Amino acid sequence: MKHLPSRIAKWKRLGEYWFDRDTKMFQGLLGKVRDDISNGIDNTTMGATFIKQQDRSGLSDTKIAWLGGTIFAAGSDTTSISLSWWLFAMLMYPDVQRRAQAELDAVVGHDRVPAFSDLQHFPFIHAMVKETLRWRPALPLGLAHATTEDDWDEGMFIPKGTICFANVKACNHDAAVYGKDAARFDPARHLVVDGMINASNGEGHVTYGFGRRICVGRHMANDTLAIAMAVMLWAMNIHPAQAEHEVDILPKEDEFLNMQLIQRPRSFKCNIVPRFPEVLDMLAAERDRQN
Repeated sequence: MKHLPSRIAKWKRLGEYWFDRDTKMFQGLLGKVRDDISNGIDNTTMGATFIKQQDRSGLSDTKIAWLGGTIFAAGSDTTSISLSWWLFAMLMYPDVQRRAQAELDAVVGHDRVPAFSDLQHFPFIHAMVKETLRWRPALPLGLAHATTEDDWDEGMFIPKGTICFANVKACNHDAAVYGKDAARFDPARHLVVDGMINASNGEGHVTYGFGRRICVGRHMANDTLAIAMAVMLWAMNIHPAQAEHEVDILPKEDEFLNMQLIQRPRSFKCNIVPRFPEVLDMLAAERDRQN
């Protein structure tokens, strides 16, 4: 069907429209990076690295723009959705929130904001990242793959080139692997007896995919989620919103939005409270320092 002319293929016209639109946006962003380099501004972004090494890579401006744009697109929605599900879990499982805050207080205290250098001392925070990705994967069916050769599975013939989706969410909730409480949000399942991460269990889920096609950005994603969770729990308590007579309003676990391949929770309310008086000033100072 790729040989059909665009005038009779609406899906093809739509694809061309979005390609042109996104190309202009990505090239515009890359142009700003190129301007910074020309003006002597120290730009340490990935785009700047691609531009400086363009002769060696042989990539065109369009390919560099799309490479950076694809990585951004792949990590933005998935990260925000994972953090939304994590906030959801903090409301539903307050004991998990308190345990994570105890770890943060023991390592960081209240005199400074958690930093990336602290992550190695946060086994429970890392376990919380693993459990969030296991419990509610942003892409419950993963991404499409294709068989590279003819295959058989339990008596069913799968021809070469067949498009396949893995039921990631079902794998992540397999009772044979995670026990009868697989539906429960429990970061401790990723820890060993001494409270450290179970290193023999890999990622502890299959949300990042499988084999040689596993997500190449998983390490950055893990650290991004870990520092976001650490800073938020260090700075604030997350409580349910309340209706009349101080009745907690809790979100419902079976209410979510399917957006093509992505699954996110429906909008829900919560009550955010600073954990100590100085927290807002300290966060503002940290923001100003990094800017």
